[in-house]
Amino acid sequence: RITELGRNWRLRVIVCYVNKEDSNGPLLEINKMALLHECTLLLAWSWQESARYLETFKAYENKAPTSIQEKVDGDYMTKLADVLKSVRGV
Repeated sequence: RITELGRNWRLRVIVCYVNKEDSNGPLLEINKMALLHECTLLLAWSWQESARYLETFKAYENKAPTSIQEKVDGDYMTKLADVLKSVRGV
């Protein structure tokens, strides 16, 4: 089914419901398939979580990217505080 989609979509998402304890083997195969076909893989551990992912994607489908981007303050003190918090020790 993924190959039928072709390259018509910029974002292709696979929502996978995980309902078994030992699912490492199948998840590895699904991960490989998603990677080869340039899809995003989302894992959900309940039907409600799967539905919430779909609802969220549908809600943001036609919105501008700025609606989900981080709001950054432009004043000097905020920028200075961000720089000083991100400096790594020597």
